[in-house]
Amino acid sequence: MNPQVKIVYLDAYHSHPIAIAESAFADIERQVLAARVCRICGLPYTEETGNRPRVTQNICLVCYLKKQQDTYTFVGKDETESTSHYTTSLYLDVKGIVHYSTTSNDNDPEESIEMTLRFYGFPVPDSIEASGEQIPLYAGNWYIHGDVRNQSVVVIEFIKRIDDYRHFPFLSYKQGEAVLLDKRRGNTRRLYLAAKKQHEASKDRRGYYHLHGREIGNFSETNVYYIVSDLASAEYDAKQQDK
Repeated sequence: MNPQVKIVYLDAYHSHPIAIAESAFADIERQVLAARVCRICGLPYTEETGNRPRVTQNICLVCYLKKQQDTYTFVGKDETESTSHYTTSLYLDVKGIVHYSTTSNDNDPEESIEMTLRFYGFPVPDSIEASGEQIPLYAGNWYIHGDVRNQSVVVIEFIKRIDDYRHFPFLSYKQGEAVLLDKRRGNTRRLYLAAKKQHEASKDRRGYYHLHGREIGNFSETNVYYIVSDLASAEYDAKQQDK
């Protein structure tokens, strides 16, 4: 096709292409973008001021939150994005977990553990060396075993289920660093053994374990990690107060 020609469509099904001069396309594009409105309420967006920014491809913030039955709290845009053509908006659910939407589509908010951790100031490692190889720790494989809203240290766990099963737990210190939770040596072993002992001691006569006011039917490594978060946070907070 002639590089000086652009194809546009004015019908909903893209059945009737219209060839126009490339010089006219830029003007059309500017007019279209300037005239964008929310597809639900039909009102123009207020990107700089007001409460009606565009948070998905064609929906404003007000309508998007109503569409989600006001189950999310908008907390702003993802400022870590610098090169993306699209904008990501962040929301908190009732448990304090971050969900996000993007202006590349009109999908419902998606949960992100990585964004949750970074929102509260907890570092997330991007790789680890194991058995002589550098293993990337991809997004979408992280789990939190702690209270990111109230604790200064939480256990985060990377679980790889594809190919070969691997899991790497870390102690993530708020506004600090992430340390591998080594169960065989060092301070992390001490914390792990103390948490395991505490979890075992919570078992009642009926065989139920107890954690944070809940009854649990079986011993769980995951629950040990929650206790590690409790112990590590208490120790860290005590040290901060002594400074």
